[in-house]
Amino acid sequence: MCYLGMRHRHGEAVPEKISYSGGFGLLEIERDRFQGLDTEEGFEFSLQGFDYMGGNMDIEVNADIRSGGYIKGGLVKEGTLEYVKGFGLEDCIPLTGNGTQLKFQWGGKSKPCYEETRQRVEIRLQLKRCTLFSVSSDCR
Repeated sequence: MCYLGMRHRHGEAVPEKISYSGGFGLLEIERDRFQGLDTEEGFEFSLQGFDYMGGNMDIEVNADIRSGGYIKGGLVKEGTLEYVKGFGLEDCIPLTGNGTQLKFQWGGKSKPCYEETRQRVEIRLQLKRCTLFSVSSDCR
């Protein structure tokens, strides 16, 4: 993103009034990081539910997690706070650091394998001292 700043109002910036002054700025934004959800204190929420047909599923986040911060994820049955066994927030290994493909792991398992098929589930997230840019999942 580029910006040219001058010491004139827009209506006054005509060629005969402009002297060679001002500044040109360049703002670089990392790919896929234009806008994010930023939090210092703890924040917890669920994403919209989806049909989970069973099998393995990767869940990744694009986030910048600051010192002392983390992101945890879990799977809940839609419309409840009932976690899928083994995939609760307390089972999740906290994510730290900065990355575009940070993968959740639960007790050494990186991919949920929900035994009950054809269920509506939600991804529940707990954030602290981070900026969350996106969440993605790959149901197989």
